[in-house]
Amino acid sequence: MKTEIGNAMLRTFKNPGLWIVSICTIVPSLRPMAKYLPSSIFFIAVPVYCIAAVGASAAFFRGLRSEKIPGFFRSKFFFGAVLAIITCVNFAGYPLADNLKKDMRGSDQDDAIIQTGQTLLSGHNPYHAHLYTGFPISPGPGIILLSIPFAAYTRYFLLTPCALLIMGLLIARTAGSFLFASAFLALMGSSFAFWEIMIVGSDMIAIGLLFAMATLWLFSRQLRSHVPGNEPVKSALTVSSGIVEFFAVVIFSALVATSRILFIGLVPLWSLLLFKINKRSALVFFCCTTIVTVALHYIFYIQDPHAYTPFHVIGKGKGLMGPILGAAGAASTLAMGIVIFMRTRPTLPSWMMSLGLGCGVPLAFVALGDLITRNWAFAKWEGVNYLFVFVPIVYLHYIFDAATLKSAE
Repeated sequence: MKTEIGNAMLRTFKNPGLWIVSICTIVPSLRPMAKYLPSSIFFIAVPVYCIAAVGASAAFFRGLRSEKIPGFFRSKFFFGAVLAIITCVNFAGYPLADNLKKDMRGSDQDDAIIQTGQTLLSGHNPYHAHLYTGFPISPGPGIILLSIPFAAYTRYFLLTPCALLIMGLLIARTAGSFLFASAFLALMGSSFAFWEIMIVGSDMIAIGLLFAMATLWLFSRQLRSHVPGNEPVKSALTVSSGIVEFFAVVIFSALVATSRILFIGLVPLWSLLLFKINKRSALVFFCCTTIVTVALHYIFYIQDPHAYTPFHVIGKGKGLMGPILGAAGAASTLAMGIVIFMRTRPTLPSWMMSLGLGCGVPLAFVALGDLITRNWAFAKWEGVNYLFVFVPIVYLHYIFDAATLKSAE
């Protein structure tokens, strides 16, 4: 018995996924740990947290394939309880973080969504809103429109929990059990960065989840059922397969792709994934989604070109990386695109990993550039927000991969 347990543990620790998940959990967490812990404690806390994160990841990889997990943890009630805890923490923490703006501190990321949403609801150009920091507004029209229900300081704390709720329900439906949805919440909650980014009001977690939702919807059109790993239906994503749903997918994907000006790169990435399954579908999707994406930007841009500030993100990215790091990032992104084209398989786990890598490589270079410009001061590392766009997607790859292995047993 001891030998079997030892061999199982050895196999777990030899799994590359264990270390990838651990790195995705640990690296973003360095910022809140450096920011809120005294330096004397920080250097002790980091190795302790690393060990805990690796242990939690190992438990994740072993637990999802175990038949010994009590039924309660597989229930929707347990998922709801975990989500309720996350919501309550944000309900209590977000107002405290938001009040820091009275002293010209804190983050203006929530204000960028709330102010633009309220301005749009009043019938005016959302980009005429002004932030208390004086910084230009970064969110694109897509995330502003999708976040309209939360465009109030009394409701904004629900943005990330609602995104997690929708994602959790989609996971449970796709994987066939709420165990996988609860495991996803546990992975998210294991990162200190998740709690800080959510509480300060950043929309980056919601954006990453929207990326995954659009990909899942797009992929589900290629399947005969919702079980990961099934053979794709070659003619599923065509106009003739249902024009209403087709354009719904296109519009939703375009909204997600306009959440930031740089995320227009999602359109060719999604099209590349589709191309491996159905060339015609990929071409139709690429053309239609590109048109809608450009139209969304143009509609708001043409109202007042000088007020349309999302373009500043392009210059900001170049400034953070510099010419050498920027060239390395561009080359790495191109190389990753080739790898994605060559290695992506028509399964949901493969699509999620391709999405994570396709988004993660360029965003990781931006985050690294931000850290370098701050002289490696982790406490001031704002670029960590970019990492949490693709970290949830990497988690989802392993969630759906575990579901695929489970269904095959």
